[in-house]
Amino acid sequence: MKKDNRGFSLIEMVIVIGIVVILASLLRASTYTLFSSSTRNCAEKINAFIAKGRVDAMSRSGEILLVIGTDSEGVYGEYHDQNGLIGKRERLGDTRVKLEAGATGMGSNVPLDSIALTLSFNRATGGLSVFGLGGSSKTSFDSGDAATILVSSAGKPYKVTIVATTGKHKVVGMS
Repeated sequence: MKKDNRGFSLIEMVIVIGIVVILASLLRASTYTLFSSSTRNCAEKINAFIAKGRVDAMSRSGEILLVIGTDSEGVYGEYHDQNGLIGKRERLGDTRVKLEAGATGMGSNVPLDSIALTLSFNRATGGLSVFGLGGSSKTSFDSGDAATILVSSAGKPYKVTIVATTGKHKVVGMS
């Protein structure tokens, strides 16, 4: 008598499911790495943008404002003086990246999807002189105060921290 074997054995099904699980975990890891690198690059570009703006503020006469925000093309940065925009808008990140900002004493972080962050540095000390979020701003800072910009996407988030009194800043990965 001939057996009619139509279908899969249990062993075949277990092997196929195992292969699918391995492929899915590899895809997830590579996607996580892709989004993490995009987030890290944006945080590093924001940090470099702040460094350049701080140096400009300390070397030029007049106030220099740094504006960081998001638009339909992603994260941008602009330098302004009393006459308006200096140069052109710089692209700091893509549309996958989300920003939040906050400072000590201003409550919780605010998403930068509809408002921009405004920073200005003191010409004499290099410390923050203005930290503005939309309609609210902080112009007086105590020792220990800090401003933060949280850069996130589907991957690992990063934080740009600015020590308010000195203007020193750094990028820190968060877990």
